[in-house]
Amino acid sequence: MPGIYLKTCGFLYCQEEFYGRLNQVYCDTDCKTHENNRRASEARKLNKEYVEKYNRAINILRGVFKPDANRQCLVPKLVMEQLNFPNDCPYTPMKDDRYDKPFHAIGPFAYQLEGNNFLIIKKRKYGTSSL
Repeated sequence: MPGIYLKTCGFLYCQEEFYGRLNQVYCDTDCKTHENNRRASEARKLNKEYVEKYNRAINILRGVFKPDANRQCLVPKLVMEQLNFPNDCPYTPMKDDRYDKPFHAIGPFAYQLEGNNFLIIKKRKYGTSSL
């Protein structure tokens, strides 16, 4: 017996009206499956984009990182822009006791913008007393 509530199917490409329970969202199991697969596909695509940006950022930082005696490196912002460094890639905020401002940690590297330069450091490993 169908429910008493008039509903619109929650599947983006169906939108068919049906009678169902108060909490029923889809007109049938096929629509439910299609909608869940569509959402999962979008989530996978977004995750893939983040991973690609993250890996591209690490590869660029690895390529430009030429440490000085303090195990840090200054790279002009213009160079990073020419290398298409993804400024919007996912990062973890990181504090280093040697510096006032927090860093953006990506993989084994961390960077911050200092004027027109990227200050890049290699992250310290836990449990080590020296750099």
